[in-house]
Order: sequence, then C-alpha cells, then structure tokens
Amino acid sequence: MLHKLKRTPSDLDLLTSEILTEMKACNADSDEFKVMLKRLERVYKLKTIDGQKRVSPDVVASIAGNLAGIVLILHFEKVNVVASKALGFVMKLK
Repeated sequence: MLHKLKRTPSDLDLLTSEILTEMKACNADSDEFKVMLKRLERVYKLKTIDGQKRVSPDVVASIAGNLAGIVLILHFEKVNVVASKALGFVMKLK
C-alpha cells in the first residue's frame, strides 16, 4: 500500500492562511473585506492551476505494474512458445 508523503505547505498555502486570518479580523461589510475576498479567489484559482501538474502515485504504480506484467508475459511466451490469452489479465484502460 502506498502512503501519502507529508508535504510542506506551499507559498500559496501560506498566503491563503494569511488572507484568512486577516479576513477574520475585518468586518464582513467593509470594503477591505471585499478586497481580501477577491485576493483569496485569485489565490484559489492559482492553486487549482498549480495542482493539476501532479500525477498520483497510485497511477504511476498501476502503470508500472501493468508494464512489468506485459514484459513478463512476453518474455515467457518468447522463451516457452505457448499460445496463451494471458494478455487478457492485464488491466484495461478506463
């Protein structure tokens, strides 16, 4: 089983927490609060753009396992000529 790695907070995470603490100190009806709300929305948009670049470790493990299985099957069929339908056991793409 894969364990999640502890990640350090990014600059965007720190900026988000700063803005939220400043917003707690302001009145919700003030102009300053509205400005901070717009800043917070922009930071969240940046976080979604930044978060799309990563590939899940589960996906990488699944791909590596499938490739290893294919290589083992092909090697076995090369050495021991057997007509098998072993490729049907490999996980199909979704």
